[in-house]
Amino acid sequence: MILLVLFAFDKFIKALLFSTSSTLYINKGVLLGVSIDPGVFSILSIILLGLFILIYRKGSNQKIYIKMIAIGALMNISDRFIWGGVVDYINIFGILIINIADVIMLVGIINLIYTKYFDKKRYFIKS
Repeated sequence: MILLVLFAFDKFIKALLFSTSSTLYINKGVLLGVSIDPGVFSILSIILLGLFILIYRKGSNQKIYIKMIAIGALMNISDRFIWGGVVDYINIFGILIINIADVIMLVGIINLIYTKYFDKKRYFIKS
């Protein structure tokens, strides 16, 4: 539920900034503005989605992290349809410009890796 609220908040912030500010960056690339062929991007996206589904179906405690990665990706994909690229608006020390979706995905990825490889407790919750 909170992820859907963040999705809506992200869209609201972007719409507000579009109407009031010129400090937005439209990222037409994939990651950090790197360009990639749309066909290759689509194939990689499908492969990654398949991997996430396989992990999700295992029923581990990592489901929330996969949901975070998926909702973040959907937020950025929807930007591409709405604005022609991913809208970034959080400037980190003039080095990197990101958005809420990027933060959600990064937190999900870090936690997924941590629980998979470094968490020795590995609590598994059946849902």
